[in-house]
Amino acid sequence: MNLATRTKNHRRGRRAPGGTNERTCVGTGQVRDRGELIRWFADGDGASWPDWTGRTSGRVAGGVYTLQTPAAIRAAAERRRLHGSGDDLITRARVAGEKEWFARVGLANRAGVAAVGQKASRVTFPRSPVAVTLVAEDAGETTKSRFATNSLRKGVPLLYISSGELLGSALGRTYVSVALVTQSAFGGDLVRWGRALSEFPGSCVTAAPEKGVDAPEMIESTGKTPRPGAAATSKATA
Repeated sequence: MNLATRTKNHRRGRRAPGGTNERTCVGTGQVRDRGELIRWFADGDGASWPDWTGRTSGRVAGGVYTLQTPAAIRAAAERRRLHGSGDDLITRARVAGEKEWFARVGLANRAGVAAVGQKASRVTFPRSPVAVTLVAEDAGETTKSRFATNSLRKGVPLLYISSGELLGSALGRTYVSVALVTQSAFGGDLVRWGRALSEFPGSCVTAAPEKGVDAPEMIESTGKTPRPGAAATSKATA
């Protein structure tokens, strides 16, 4: 397939021949795998709504796609490829993304690939390949420090949830301070979407730096590591 045909297919939102599953972001023009994008569909009034799973049907055939970033969504709004203000669309994307993210946490638990609570997590960590560690921001400092240190040492992605009540609600409990999800399709979605949501203002999910980022002082003093490229401050004050 020549470049002209490939470009034409992407502009129309088509899947390229040969089994590829790429789409073009209407905000930035970048081509990515569909799993790394948000699909947007139009309701009966023409308003744009986000779908992180890519499965919701909409009035616009095939929908349009953006990167999973506030900047790309705002750019798409400015180019009038999405209908609505940039701020409103970014908020819609965050709310929809968090809903799907917590739904994935619950699915992982029901599928038996989640270790819920400190005791289960301590047993699972050395015995099973862990895809992601989930820690409540209001957990005890010792708990946060222990699981942050272990995760960073083992190269396991670490996500902070704003409260144990939120994490617990997804897992059918009143409060959960920590949970692990082992290697699975659920783990991949949680990591990818969690890191993306971390960049949205007001998100209840915060991604810690990946392995290799120097943050030992933050772990030692507070039990929490900052987001990649962010100062050691909360998103509310950043």
